[in-house]
Amino acid sequence: MAFHSTAHLSHLRTIKSLEKIGATVSCNAFREHMVYSCECLKEYLPIVTNLIIGNVLFPRFLSWEMKNNVNRLNLMREKLFENNELYITELLHNTAWYNNTLGNKLYVYESSIENYTSENLRNFMLKHFSPKNMTLIGVNVEHDELTKWTSRAFQDYVPIPYTNQKEVTPKYTGGFISVEDKNVKKTNIAIAYETQGGWKSSDMITLTVLQTLMGGGGSFSTGGPGKGMYSRLFLNVLNSYNFIESCMAFSTQHSDTGLFGLYFTGEPSNTSDIIKAMALEFQKMNRVTDEELNRAKKSLKSFMWMSLEYKSILMEDLARQMMILNRILTGKQLSDAIDSITKEDIQRVVHNFLKTKPTVVVYGNINYSPHYDEICNILGHK
Repeated sequence: MAFHSTAHLSHLRTIKSLEKIGATVSCNAFREHMVYSCECLKEYLPIVTNLIIGNVLFPRFLSWEMKNNVNRLNLMREKLFENNELYITELLHNTAWYNNTLGNKLYVYESSIENYTSENLRNFMLKHFSPKNMTLIGVNVEHDELTKWTSRAFQDYVPIPYTNQKEVTPKYTGGFISVEDKNVKKTNIAIAYETQGGWKSSDMITLTVLQTLMGGGGSFSTGGPGKGMYSRLFLNVLNSYNFIESCMAFSTQHSDTGLFGLYFTGEPSNTSDIIKAMALEFQKMNRVTDEELNRAKKSLKSFMWMSLEYKSILMEDLARQMMILNRILTGKQLSDAIDSITKEDIQRVVHNFLKTKPTVVVYGNINYSPHYDEICNILGHK
């Protein structure tokens, strides 16, 4: 319902205003935050500042607009099921933090569409959308200009007495889920462990280096520089097992907790063999050579500097750092932090997360999937 009718502008007027100035807007919901963003020419800063803040503070949630939006919600759900990686990420969270906090569903399922009401949306915004919870970030704009127009946009805002929200700590449960999809011919397997601290942890960068070191990819690649074909999963897995179609390491971090794991896709009849290959990679994770570590550091720094050239990525990175860490690390500081990672750091974080209960997701063709206890035995958990 972002960028629909507000107390100041109708939905049509909002769209026409954006089209006239050639601005691009978006709103994305994540598990811990929402991002309203706009990209436009500098001269239109006064217009878009008012427009974004008006959408955040004064939405109307008109009944006919709500009704028309149901189709978009259904389409988003369909796209989720069509994207294996996205759906498995959702299942991992639902299982890792079962029935609490980060495990709550991010998408509107058919069973919960009845809760899509203007009253529920308004209550949610009244609870969370206050200046105390907001971070405003501008990239390639003068600070004084942004401050001036932001202050003016808040002139009509009548603050609601802020009530301190009880901070709920995510409770990691781990566990197992298998979901059959007859339209998916391969077997998709993800195994993850909890990482303590999340974005606030000093091990955040160590985990990112480890993810880069493990790498991954598909069984078919055109090659070339920067393709990650010298990463460990490419060398040890894709070059060794013809029944594994793709594999990758992933690190999903939140403000105070996260997941690190492996995601493999392969032939259903070799499901147990795929899990054994994953277990072997987990067991060897803490054995890192100097060559592997240096290559991972260089690759990660290259990716970081290239990403920071995109204003949208820079904006979101600054916002997340301010919201979670209340400070900004420059590219140089991040680069130095990457260089400081040692083999001992890798060994320590691997040792710590392998002590936690594994979260296992099997999706697609699940006919050959072992039970959770058997998977834990393969992974070395008694």
